[in-house]
Amino acid sequence: PMGVAVTQGDLVEWLKQPGDAVAADEVICVLETDKVTVDIRSPEAGVLSKQLASVDDTVNTDQPVAEIETGEGAAAGAAAAGAEGEGQAAGAGYGGESGSAASAPEATPEPQPEAGQPSYDDLTPL
Repeated sequence: PMGVAVTQGDLVEWLKQPGDAVAADEVICVLETDKVTVDIRSPEAGVLSKQLASVDDTVNTDQPVAEIETGEGAAAGAAAAGAEGEGQAAGAGYGGESGSAASAPEATPEPQPEAGQPSYDDLTPL
């Protein structure tokens, strides 16, 4: 997963093209940094209506890279590849907008100790 310190990456590959149907959580493109390669996933099922970045572009992790048309317009968009319409933006971002941005996988939260179990916070420095 991309860490908080990672702020941008290079778009290295599109796996979906405008007009292609995409499933929720399906990989649509790939970002790469000097330390990690990340699959960018569609936030919802629909049709990829527009690519907002090209291969070899450097994009910020919160920058939208594609528009995904959802709802009733998605069926029409699939029939007419590249059709313009209202859609939700899918972005390559760490912790992107809730429900509307395709995000790099979020870091797994640190496990919390069970009640009554010692934690690092309970330790006294020597």
